Amino acid sequence: MTELLFYLSPPAWVMALLVLPTLALFAFAAYRLPHPSLGARRVLIGLRLALLALVAILILGPHWRHSTTQDEPAPLAILADDSASMHRADVEGQTRLSALKQLLASSWQSTLAERYDLSAYRFADDFQAMPLNGSALTGKGTATSIGQALDSMLTEFRGRSQPDVVLLSDGRSNSGTELTPMAARLAAEGIRVHSVAIGQSQAAPDFTLEPVRLPGRLLVDDDAQMTFRLRARGEALPTQAQVQLLDENGRVLDSTTLPTPNASGTLVHLQARVLEAGARVWLAKVTPAAKETALADNIVSVAIDPQAIRIRVLYVEGNPRWEYRYLKNRLLRANRNLDTHIWLSSASRDFPQECTSGLTPLTRLPTEATNLLDHWDVILLGDAHPETLSADPADGERFLSAVETFVKKGGGLLFLAGPGAGSTALQTGALGDLLPIQLDGHPAPTAPFRAQPAAAGIPHPVSSLALDPEQTRQIWGEQAPLWWAAPSGALRPGARSWLVRTDAMGKEIPVAASHRVPDGWVGWLGVDETWRWRFPQGERQLERFWRSAIRHLASTRLRGTDGRAQLQVDTQEPEVGSFLTVEARLLDPSWEPLQAPDGIPVFHDDLEALLLQPVLDDPGVFRGQLRIMTPGPQSLRLTLNQTPSGETLASAAYTATLTSLENHNTALHAAALQELSQITGGTSVTLAQADALLLRLDGKERIQHVTSREDSPPSPWPLLFVFLLLATLEWALRRRWDLC
Repeated sequence: MTELLFYLSPPAWVMALLVLPTLALFAFAAYRLPHPSLGARRVLIGLRLALLALVAILILGPHWRHSTTQDEPAPLAILADDSASMHRADVEGQTRLSALKQLLASSWQSTLAERYDLSAYRFADDFQAMPLNGSALTGKGTATSIGQALDSMLTEFRGRSQPDVVLLSDGRSNSGTELTPMAARLAAEGIRVHSVAIGQSQAAPDFTLEPVRLPGRLLVDDDAQMTFRLRARGEALPTQAQVQLLDENGRVLDSTTLPTPNASGTLVHLQARVLEAGARVWLAKVTPAAKETALADNIVSVAIDPQAIRIRVLYVEGNPRWEYRYLKNRLLRANRNLDTHIWLSSASRDFPQECTSGLTPLTRLPTEATNLLDHWDVILLGDAHPETLSADPADGERFLSAVETFVKKGGGLLFLAGPGAGSTALQTGALGDLLPIQLDGHPAPTAPFRAQPAAAGIPHPVSSLALDPEQTRQIWGEQAPLWWAAPSGALRPGARSWLVRTDAMGKEIPVAASHRVPDGWVGWLGVDETWRWRFPQGERQLERFWRSAIRHLASTRLRGTDGRAQLQVDTQEPEVGSFLTVEARLLDPSWEPLQAPDGIPVFHDDLEALLLQPVLDDPGVFRGQLRIMTPGPQSLRLTLNQTPSGETLASAAYTATLTSLENHNTALHAAALQELSQITGGTSVTLAQADALLLRLDGKERIQHVTSREDSPPSPWPLLFVFLLLATLEWALRRRWDLC
């Protein structure tokens, strides 16, 4: 293509209002006299005007521009929804994400690629380029912002031809830029948005089961207790819902039937006893409603890894009181779960101290902290006077000092109150600062009473005899009354009551409590008649109480195989897309904080390492953050040789959940997509009608792209010839008409 341009051409308004009128004025002024005739004057004015115009053209710098153009397909952008709601399975039995990937991997996409300059992007709470076949889609976005995605697309193509858009989404925009103003902006810029609606918009019946509390560290013979929230949305819901807990072989472990809840949900409690060690996955499942299509949220996977770990208990008592006889027998009978050593300080030298079958009885009171840490996880201190713990009074002092070190390095300690002087001496002596309560303030009760969980809040795990808090309080309310309790005062900061009693003024007085000091757990039991709790419930509830108490006090030690390693996370239910804080506490073989300047790796289920960095001013503590990308139960492992295949020293489990924004309403919002396409002049179709969109997007839109350009001045000789010709002609006419 060739066109004539002028280098020095002024704006058009200057040419029209100044240059051309000025040339005409000069030409007319030269021949304004009435002589010669009017026709002759017109000819001469025209010649003079042509000469002036030719001079003006030469002054404006004329040149020829030779351009070569190429015809190219118009740009077209595909925007694919990559948010978590795309995991809903309501597209002919498959998830929206799977259906979207199939569409992008089909001939539908390749046809558009042949007709247009096609580019593809995925969006959720961010905006990223992706391959045309959709292989990068994961459905892990924590929110959906269609308006923000369209705005990011405009930024991506800034300085280039803006493309029309094909939007593949369920239309649920729950964050970011408002959609309607963005549609108006696109329409003003001539950008059409064609939408493909994915999913079902009708309010189909839908049960959703969400984890609320899942079991943590489990030992063999533990009751795995778990709580879920069941929600129901949509129409044509059944009147009742059934929730089951299934083992890895599909066997029903627990089941409950309840009235169908509303969208706000109701809590469901399930439990089952684990009888064998080993990692496995149980399933909590709500029976689907008729015509329910979104079935992925009906099931929650519960990863458990019960360990065949025996808790090692040292029970130190002064005299064989009734509570001692009962508790000692209970500990020794639990030989499947506990390794127990008994030290009865009032026994004669030739009396064989009792212990779990297969263990070696104690012949002297252990007095070194290292010995306690190496051989026991929990120490029970009964009604024993410090000076009579051993034949050598100095051994008693050394033992109490070792117990203090034992607790501060992760061991568990339980003070068992008794009516004798020994209990008082222990709790007011060197170990008094470890108590979770203050001993002054409230005298011993003078009438029978019943111990109860605190009225406010959820009962402490030690006193939780049922999953339902109200049922727990009912069980404790039916227990036999007690006749004696030790004087007690207020809880110390950070402590929490297991059980309380109510005085005559209606005030709750702690009966049992615990707190952490600083890595170990210290408990206090202010009664010595727990044997009465066998009535009327029998041994089952009392067994659960003592088992929970010992497990709670040993929890720090149970996180690692030898108590030297702990691994924990800041939340058990992080949301997909959030960051999980992981913390490890490590001691070396001498029970001193481990020094590792380069950090400590922990391993995720997919064997990827997360490096925990040492925390300044807190020796032996390592911390890091993990981005949660996959929903479901997962775990982290700390290994002995810091490799994925190494022996596990400590582990931490959590369950990643879908974000509330994406899980709140996953129904197709077809109206939003239709409005967006209507405002911008595009077409809105369903996924099943996607091929019809190819009729609209036929590829006839083309753009002209200049591939080369060359400027050259015109030859001066023709212009000079024309100028001389016009000047000569004007001179000749002037002579003829006698105007010279």
